[in-house]
Amino acid sequence: MYMIVCIMKITPEPDQRQAVLDLLQSVKGPTAVKSGCTECSVFEEFGHEGRIIYIEQWSSHKALKEHIVSTIYSRVLSAMEFASEAPEIYFHEVSSTYGMDFIMSLRANIPA
Repeated sequence: MYMIVCIMKITPEPDQRQAVLDLLQSVKGPTAVKSGCTECSVFEEFGHEGRIIYIEQWSSHKALKEHIVSTIYSRVLSAMEFASEAPEIYFHEVSSTYGMDFIMSLRANIPA
């Protein structure tokens, strides 16, 4: 299964935290229903005061590119402007995915 995972980490100024959350939440629903989007999530990172994690998962480059040039993506860019430090953004191309069966196969021969 091929996918592209976008992970963005934003640490907003404390007084702008809610504005960033609101912007990203307003993007989440419309993005999640777009063709090619398999996930869109917003998280607050535990252990990093105020850091917000925004994740998108896409099934193709074409769908991701169309999203990035769309009007709705301007809200994501606006959220980045509230950062107190340079936001981190990564696009990962994933060619295979493993689940619980992977863990079980590796742990099957471990003595109890």
